[in-house]
Amino acid sequence: MLFNTINFFLFLTVVLVVHKALPIKGRPFFLLVASYFFYASWDVRFLALLIISTLIDYFCGLALAKQTKESIRKKILGLSVLANLGILLFFKYFDFFADSMHKLFAGSGIQPDERFLNVILPVGISFYTFQTMSYTIDVYRRKIKPERNLIYFSLYVAFFPQLVAGPIERAGNLLSQLRRPHSVNRTMVAEAFWLIIYGLFKKVVVADNLAILVQPVFDHPTSHHGFINLLALYAGAIYHYTDFSGYSDMACGIARLFGVRLMFNFRLPLFQSNPRNFWNHWHISLTLWFRDYVYIPLRRSWVFRQIPPAFHDPVAVIVTFSLIGIWHGPDMHFFVWGLINGLLIAAYNILVNIKKSPQLLPGVLNTIAFQLWFIPTMGAFMVCRSTADALLLLANAFKPFEFNGGLLAATMAAFALPLFLFDGVLHRHKDLLFFPRQKTWVLQAVLLVLWLFILTAGFTSKNDFIYFQF
Repeated sequence: MLFNTINFFLFLTVVLVVHKALPIKGRPFFLLVASYFFYASWDVRFLALLIISTLIDYFCGLALAKQTKESIRKKILGLSVLANLGILLFFKYFDFFADSMHKLFAGSGIQPDERFLNVILPVGISFYTFQTMSYTIDVYRRKIKPERNLIYFSLYVAFFPQLVAGPIERAGNLLSQLRRPHSVNRTMVAEAFWLIIYGLFKKVVVADNLAILVQPVFDHPTSHHGFINLLALYAGAIYHYTDFSGYSDMACGIARLFGVRLMFNFRLPLFQSNPRNFWNHWHISLTLWFRDYVYIPLRRSWVFRQIPPAFHDPVAVIVTFSLIGIWHGPDMHFFVWGLINGLLIAAYNILVNIKKSPQLLPGVLNTIAFQLWFIPTMGAFMVCRSTADALLLLANAFKPFEFNGGLLAATMAAFALPLFLFDGVLHRHKDLLFFPRQKTWVLQAVLLVLWLFILTAGFTSKNDFIYFQF
């Protein structure tokens, strides 16, 4: 069930009514059953995989708590990490490696049989495997105590608002909220309605309509002149942002209806002025995951002690972002995209060490200059299907061109300007929940405007969210 469909809102209404009617002790089990039903609606075959991953880390967590011998605890942690990565690698990367090996042998004159499994990617697998891995790693590090109640732990893994595309929650935040009785007050309801409707606006009004406009350009970049290609690059980046952040906003809003506060996955990244700040505000839960479980351990590892300290940060950043790229999918295109971001941030960090404020221009001008080149680049690599296509589109976009794409520019502005108006207010007040904190009539007026946009665009849009493919 997609968040942007009538069926999901019917499902959500039923779950909320039954959840409210149940005694407090029965609510976690009911939420777990509802979450499993939600996941099974995508493909019931992969529900068993979700349960297996849950049980592996549940029992590994208990085993880690019982053991005091460090060598055994490392083996238990290794079992958890290998199991999770094994599941992820098989379902997400097997066909890629099999195809690569086939091409390698074919290039050497050997013609092996093409026996690919055509493995179907289970929805949400990249998110829930990382979430369960973070749990066992934190138990191993003794940052948290293991959860002994299987119902609570299973719900932590399968909680339906954030199951299929995050945010990737830590046990220290989500599990602690699931253990205590849910108390939903008027403030949380106001925040929930704002987040759900604004997220739906981002997806249905902005993302889906921009996708229709720019996809022909991305499919055939050489068929359009430079100005249209340049517009498509900006629209592609905005499309990617609104599609994913729209889902994340809705997930946070839906969770609040059950008394749960999820972390915000996006904090207005399009208003940032350098690549490091951008990534501190874009897909935050993934960036923090790689920071805590890859970047920091890398810098403390034996390998890094063998290289000069001056290279520790740049190398760790580049490796980390290359892995972030690979996390997105089994394609060299994603690796190159991650590598480029790693190189940019490593270079920026070096500049910061040399000069405390490496801005080329003051204040707002620096932000504008950053957006003029960084956002088109992000748009190209996020929406194009290959590195070659991304580079071709970028090359064509910055060739001399005539300004005869006025109709496309006006259409794009009609969808993008309302977004920047609302995001601009949030950025001005440095508060993603600025509107729910205002007087009731102000929030109601804003929600009415957003709802009219949604109804005009077509509430029953059934386009998948981008990150369901990851």
